[in-house]
Amino acid sequence: MAEGPPSLEPSVVLFDLSGPSEARNPLPIASMPPPAVPDRRGAEAEPVETEGSAPLGHEGAAAVSSDEATEVMPPESGAQPQAAGAVSDRRHLVHGVNCARGHFNNPHALYCGICGLAMVQNSVVVVTGSRPPLGVLLSDDGTAYSLEGDYVLGRQPDLAEDVASGRARPLKVDDGTGKISRVHARVALSDWDVVVTDLRSHNGTRMFNPGETTWRTLVPDEIAVLRPGGRIVLGQCTFEFQSIQRQ
Repeated sequence: MAEGPPSLEPSVVLFDLSGPSEARNPLPIASMPPPAVPDRRGAEAEPVETEGSAPLGHEGAAAVSSDEATEVMPPESGAQPQAAGAVSDRRHLVHGVNCARGHFNNPHALYCGICGLAMVQNSVVVVTGSRPPLGVLLSDDGTAYSLEGDYVLGRQPDLAEDVASGRARPLKVDDGTGKISRVHARVALSDWDVVVTDLRSHNGTRMFNPGETTWRTLVPDEIAVLRPGGRIVLGQCTFEFQSIQRQ
């Protein structure tokens, strides 16, 4: 008899992304993107915010060297959600399937993302359950953020309505150039997908997905799916989606 779905803590989850290759199973990346070339189209015509610049990095989380174990952690913020319910408990009910051991998975998964068991069964029963973290958003400074809820990225993400209401967490990003807007982009979870939206930033948000040949600049308010191994660029800061699900 299959066990019930495991209890998933909404708090910090650890992923060791830095150990020896023979001691870990690397998350799959379908292809490597070409170098991200800064998009200077209209740079002189568009306003660039300059006040409040900070040293290169993503405030609200400690930078971790690529040679060290990476901790998956939510960004800190002085602002408290005003809506009822903690932001950390933002897992929504979704449709999925259980593996033979009772772990809840994407209905299209070939292998269980928790135990690795093949999802080949005589009959597949779709059930409703709490969506587990879909992976991590790995920044170029080595910090990984657990994708168990939505994030607003920018120099002052606390100004976003979604952060103030508790619908999203703030992820403070500043490359020291003023090219990142106060409220720049949103990384959200939609069913079993990770989606990115440019929040009408001054200098745009660029995306690259495995299988594509060039970077593209998102249309403001466009909802674009970020595939496992895909990357987004804000100013000079890059984030990569590493999926916890086996592909």
